[in-house]
Amino acid sequence: MNTGKGIAAQEIIRTVEKLPKGSTLPKEGPCLVLYAKVNSPGDTVILKGKKEYALVHFDYDAEYLDLDEKKCGWQVATEGSRTAVTMIFNQAGSPYVMSLSLHHSLDENMQFLDYLKSGKPVTVYFLSFIYGEIVKEKTSRLKMPKNAAGGITI
Repeated sequence: MNTGKGIAAQEIIRTVEKLPKGSTLPKEGPCLVLYAKVNSPGDTVILKGKKEYALVHFDYDAEYLDLDEKKCGWQVATEGSRTAVTMIFNQAGSPYVMSLSLHHSLDENMQFLDYLKSGKPVTVYFLSFIYGEIVKEKTSRLKMPKNAAGGITI
């Protein structure tokens, strides 16, 4: 999904960050765009804040029950005009995969790849769909390891 940037993205990050785990995102204000644009489990939105990026990932709440969000493996593959970034989490002994396919023709994708390559942390918000509501489940701050960042060859 396309990245959000500017003041709207910063407001979404600020709103989600303030909410405690298990809270419902408001259907008005900056989070309205998430309700309007996201409708599929597995969708991930990239948001550019003032100084860092956030990933807002959506799935069903049951998918997050046994998810260890604090550690993940990273895979990066560049082919042609796209770079795939895959984050692999442990989910009760099974992999839980979060993938991004980033086309090089979009400036915001290139900026995000440069950010990841720099080793700066990205905040990941794991949100779920529950009866038409979006609920904050988990939050993690992760850094792409240098060996994975070396796979960003653009």
